[in-house]
Amino acid sequence: MLLLLALPLAAFAAFQARDGDDAARPSQVQTATGTSANARSAPAESLPKLDLQRLEHLARRHGSEQAPVDPFAVPGAKERAAAEAEALAAARVAPPPPQAPALPFRYIGQQEEGGARAYFLEQEERLHIVRIGEKIGDGWRLDAAGDDALTFTYLPLGQKRRLPLGGAG
Repeated sequence: MLLLLALPLAAFAAFQARDGDDAARPSQVQTATGTSANARSAPAESLPKLDLQRLEHLARRHGSEQAPVDPFAVPGAKERAAAEAEALAAARVAPPPPQAPALPFRYIGQQEEGGARAYFLEQEERLHIVRIGEKIGDGWRLDAAGDDALTFTYLPLGQKRRLPLGGAG
């Protein structure tokens, strides 16, 4: 059992010692002038000067001005993403415009006095006597009266509603 533990430890120690020997020897680097220099102690001034114009010319010659290609791109992913975005935009329908509430009145009857007709309307056990053009309740105005209906306008939204007159009387 002890032998099984000792063998990997010995191999690891030998490997580390061999790597340490390589690190102890300075590496030699060939410079642009042909002389060899120590890579670890080479000053920046002894490094070769790069001809950037030549490098740019080589890059253009090999077509590196083209848009880079993503090696991990999924074929058709951009088209699918665009289609999904378009579908989402189409699904987002604008909410409907606000609507006037239902008329809160019930027609009770009418009476003509002095050439003007008055209409009797009930709203939650409250009686209103209204003439054409008068405001009534919370934001309503009586606009017109016909033989079969009264026409009201909900003033906050400017929308019209009709109240049938049938059967009361």
